[in-house]
Amino acid sequence: MLLEKSDTIYIQNPKLSDLELAFQSFGTDLDDFIILSHDNFNYLQVAIGEEMDAGFIVEYQSGSLEEHFEIDELEIDENKIFAIFSSYLEGSFYWNQEIKWKKMELKTDEE
Repeated sequence: MLLEKSDTIYIQNPKLSDLELAFQSFGTDLDDFIILSHDNFNYLQVAIGEEMDAGFIVEYQSGSLEEHFEIDELEIDENKIFAIFSSYLEGSFYWNQEIKWKKMELKTDEE
C-alpha cells in the first residue's frame, strides 16, 4: 500500500503512525489531499472541497471507474475520516460497511 499526501509524503507500506502524521497537517490548504492506494485502480482518497468551508470530499475506487464511490454524508468531520482511513489501512471492513457510499458516474476519455 502507498500513502500520498499533497505531493509531499510518499510512504510505501505505511503504518498507522504515518497516517497520523499525514492527518496532523491535513485541511490547511485547498490543494490538500490524502490517498491510500493498493494500485492505480484501488484506493481511498480525501480532499478539501472547492471552498475551504465546503467540507471534505471522500471517495474510493475498487478496480475500475465503474466502481467509484463517494461518501454519502454532507457533514463529515476529520475524526471520522481518520477512522475510515485507519480501517482501510488495517484491512478491516469498517470503512466500507459502516459508512454510506453512493456510486459516482465517471466518464472515461473514450466516452
